[in-house]
Amino acid sequence: MPAAPITLTTSTSAPSQAPSALSLPPVALGTAIAIFGALASGSGDCQLWRWEPKGGSDSAGAWYPYGATFAVDSAANGGKYLQRYAVDRDAVGYYYLQIPSGSTSGHARVRGAKL
Repeated sequence: MPAAPITLTTSTSAPSQAPSALSLPPVALGTAIAIFGALASGSGDCQLWRWEPKGGSDSAGAWYPYGATFAVDSAANGGKYLQRYAVDRDAVGYYYLQIPSGSTSGHARVRGAKL
């Protein structure tokens, strides 16, 4: 059974620190993740990022865009959004959601799922 949803860290800029520096909890996965939340203000595209522990030119780890961007608008559907992404089966990962510049997040959650 997938774990309960956890808070997803959001910001209007791309992540630049390791998950430990951002106090990010790992997401226990099944075969997918579901991200859901609501934008309190603003509109534009969101980008999900995933930490790759062996990424970067020095193999010390780096953030990479994960999946396609998706549009959100605080004036539509109460700002709510929900996206699902396929992931490596039963692997644990770290995720970060970049929200549109000038926006504020009402809430954002991520959970593992089974497809």
